[in-house]
Amino acid sequence: DIKKTISGKLGTNMFKYPITLQHYIDMMWECGSLVGAGRGSSCSGLNHYLLGITQLDPIQWSLPFWRYLNKDRVELGDIDLDLCPSKKPIIIRKIKEERGQHFDPAIDELSRKNLGCVLVATFGTETTKSTILTACRGYRSEEYPDGIDSDTAQYLSSLVPSERGFLWPLKDVVQGNPDKGRRKVDLFINEIANYPGLLDIIVYICGLVNKRSSHASGVILYGDDPFETAAFMKTPRGDMITCWDLHEAEAAGDTKYDFLVTEASDKIIKCYEFLKENNEIPNVDLRTFYDKWLHPEVMDVTEQVLWDHLAAGDILDIFQFATGVGLMIAKKLKPQNMLEMTAASALMRLMAERGKESPQDRYVRIKNNPNVFETEMLKHNLTDAQRAAFHKHCDAYYGTVPLQEQMMEILMDPAVAGFT
Repeated sequence: DIKKTISGKLGTNMFKYPITLQHYIDMMWECGSLVGAGRGSSCSGLNHYLLGITQLDPIQWSLPFWRYLNKDRVELGDIDLDLCPSKKPIIIRKIKEERGQHFDPAIDELSRKNLGCVLVATFGTETTKSTILTACRGYRSEEYPDGIDSDTAQYLSSLVPSERGFLWPLKDVVQGNPDKGRRKVDLFINEIANYPGLLDIIVYICGLVNKRSSHASGVILYGDDPFETAAFMKTPRGDMITCWDLHEAEAAGDTKYDFLVTEASDKIIKCYEFLKENNEIPNVDLRTFYDKWLHPEVMDVTEQVLWDHLAAGDILDIFQFATGVGLMIAKKLKPQNMLEMTAASALMRLMAERGKESPQDRYVRIKNNPNVFETEMLKHNLTDAQRAAFHKHCDAYYGTVPLQEQMMEILMDPAVAGFT
């Protein structure tokens, strides 16, 4: 009744989403899992910070709330939680038990035990390459009664170009795409023509659903009657999932929650257990330990030794910097503060156009010689106002644009584009 009253006064029920999360974050700590500081645009919400959902003060860090929610964005913003991989099954089981107790009395016991928290279904489709391989496996003709051998199929699929790590769509391969400067691939077309009807088969099955699985992090929490908005099935592994994918589930009125996992969380817990066993820390619970020594507001990130170890690549685990690419970026960019580390984390995902300087190389080049940025803008005849705008938005990132929010702020600047 209180929530309904608040909803009526505010004209929205969006506040229910973070309040629900706050409740389950407490449960996650009780289940023995660490809950991460927060990721993505949800960290810009002061309400999330005050509720303890995120751990970064958006005012201190100047995080723009419009990135999470604004009047032009009608959908519910995501709040991603980072949990321990070893604890996620326990957490999901506990949520199922709690929510199942509040189902309508008419709901059967099996559903009551399993449908309080359900993984979101995902459906895989035939991509350009897999389409060719699938079509070749099933192809039969008078000339090829036994079909097309796997070596030939692999050769045909290898003729599909890729650009910045992504395969061309089948339409671009066959017809070209003038808007993207792509010409049709004559070699592919000529080779396929050796097998009458094969191209028709490829075109027909491209994009068809060929498998089902579960979302890596997305779950839906059900209450009262889960069958009011959803139907359910199991993955080949036996996990309960929705029958619809995320977009269809949300269209029916369901809300997705994101429970991600990070291996570093399990390592932190193991470290915490070792410290307790050896009496190196007081006998406190995990959340107290975290809040006292690891919370972002208590960690001293100005200690140079932290950044020296990151640049050397000898830290046991530091989220995505623990990967091969992450280690390479850390050694190359040598971040010295949280802002530079944020840039490095974003830059590792950006790829260069063929034959062009990579964003990472540009970052290092201008970091070593900051005056180059001004020289480049003068060379391109930018006005005083435009140069001032780019300095304002890009100097902290050494003339690069690694962040989406940064690009949006540039485009919203009246001196650049003046977008809303």
